[in-house]
Amino acid sequence: MLRDDLPQELRGQRYTIFGNLEKIYEFHVNDFLPELHRRIHKQTDSLCLEIGKLFLEYRARFHLYALYNKNKPKSDVLMAECGSVFFRTQQLMLEDKLDLSSLLLKPVQRVGKYALLLQQLLKACNCSDQEACDALRRAEEMVSFQLRHGNDLLAMDLITRCDVNLKEQGALLRQDEFTVVESRGLHHRKCVRRVFLFENLVLFAKPKRRRGASPNASSAARLLADTYQYKYSIQMSDCGLTERVGDSNVKFELWFRRHTSSSTYVLTASLPSVRELWISEIAKLLWRQAIRNREQRLHELTNMGIGDRSSCVDLHSSVDRIEDRSVNSSLLSKMARFRNSFVGFAIRDHSNGAAAGKRPHSLISLGSSSCTSSNASSLGSAGGTMRPYNITPGSTESGICADLAPLDETSEEKYGSESRIDTLPRGAAPPPPPSESKSVDGLSQLLVNESPVVVV
Repeated sequence: MLRDDLPQELRGQRYTIFGNLEKIYEFHVNDFLPELHRRIHKQTDSLCLEIGKLFLEYRARFHLYALYNKNKPKSDVLMAECGSVFFRTQQLMLEDKLDLSSLLLKPVQRVGKYALLLQQLLKACNCSDQEACDALRRAEEMVSFQLRHGNDLLAMDLITRCDVNLKEQGALLRQDEFTVVESRGLHHRKCVRRVFLFENLVLFAKPKRRRGASPNASSAARLLADTYQYKYSIQMSDCGLTERVGDSNVKFELWFRRHTSSSTYVLTASLPSVRELWISEIAKLLWRQAIRNREQRLHELTNMGIGDRSSCVDLHSSVDRIEDRSVNSSLLSKMARFRNSFVGFAIRDHSNGAAAGKRPHSLISLGSSSCTSSNASSLGSAGGTMRPYNITPGSTESGICADLAPLDETSEEKYGSESRIDTLPRGAAPPPPPSESKSVDGLSQLLVNESPVVVV
């Protein structure tokens, strides 16, 4: 791109015009195509499985297409403004049927053809071969993601006045334009926002069109004409999701779980399919956080010597079981105080939130650092279905209950109270005098009858 007959505007613009086309060519010639030929001619019981695995093995290399798609709008603008006459002359000299713009579109079209090929293979695959179907499905999702990820990366580069390091927020998963109703206390505001979903962050930006940009311009030129002014963001660790807002099939709600903030954001998507994709992606992130937080909490308790399941959970029959034996009434009163102090947090949360119906169909990721009694939401499945949990004191040292109660409440009640569960008799002690005892069918049955079912 340093030829003397080259227009001045095109000199030194090789990478702007061609992007990483050479890298894509090397990937296909040296790696992907030879391996594809080898697996096609390989004697195997499931060709669909081999092809699906091949795409997944080169998942990282397919990111080259996302980078190419990110650069493509810049290339189109430069070609349209400065290179059309020069490259048209070169095309006539070479007697080529396709112009350079058509050739530069080939990598983008190839990714779309890959996605279509994988969809057709999935339809033709034997339904009984679950492994092959799963591999093809994940490969198709990966290719489709790379196809749109280039535009997402380009839009991310157009965010201005952002004081957040976006490179530290994980991968950019989605970006779309929504009509957002912002609610802070009694104040409500309706506006248009470009929303970016990262693995660790949800970012809201205001679309701003540059002066002179025509609404009738091409999609590439229009994308470059827009910038997005940063407004605010929510960390996923502080975010809650309400999948249904009224009877609308295009609305969902994001909100802060912290008791110090009453901010909520109702997002209206352009299509129901867009809403479904977003709530599915956000729900996956929240479930991953919930599982990760629980595993970290269990690991902390294990390191402290109180999280060993084998020391407090016995799933086998034992003569040490306390059912079918008489229990001292004073111990029962202590046990009741222990149970009440233990489930106090969950009962307050249920009575203040779930029972009142403040946030039905909501999903949060419970963590030891952010779960407080002010969270009036229920932890349900990704589809928004709430599930009841029975809170029993028999698992106080397993780490599960620690996820449901804040540290300041749990530590004092677990270690400062005299009504510890391990004060109950473990051996075959003789029954106490009749005046000081009463016979029960089993302590566990008594607790079940008295304990409420708590929806958390």
